[in-house]
Amino acid sequence: EKEKDLITDSTFLTDVQEFNKDICSVFYSVLMKPTPDEQKKAFDLFCLNVGNFIANVKDEGFYKSAVPTIVDFAVIPWLLRFSIIEYYRPTFSFEQCLGEDRLGKINAYIERMKQLPAIQKTLCKNEEKLMEVYERYASGKATSQVGKAVRNGLNVHDV
Repeated sequence: EKEKDLITDSTFLTDVQEFNKDICSVFYSVLMKPTPDEQKKAFDLFCLNVGNFIANVKDEGFYKSAVPTIVDFAVIPWLLRFSIIEYYRPTFSFEQCLGEDRLGKINAYIERMKQLPAIQKTLCKNEEKLMEVYERYASGKATSQVGKAVRNGLNVHDV
């Protein structure tokens, strides 16, 4: 019962907003910033923010909980997209930026999340097509609201 109360705690909604700003928005900055230096700064910030998230994930559990929370479901898509950053920004190293231990904790967390039926239903079946979808962001040619926002120096979470 106490765990159920934790899941509906309104502070989690605030955490979702913060991680959306700190992880989702920064993910697109890594891909779309025009210069390698700006991309690297965004990557370092992305790693810092992912590190802040994973520091709050319980061993063998989830975000501040033994059961998945709304924060887990909001953040997991961006952790599952590490491969996009690795593909389009191959000089950036998650292991170097996050450290081996933290990256190990992230990978174990990702595997736990992937076991959930709700996540299994959303997993990409074709990694190559996923890379193609993000090419327009990585090349700076995206014409979506997200693409326009980042190109104009705005944050994705403000769109």
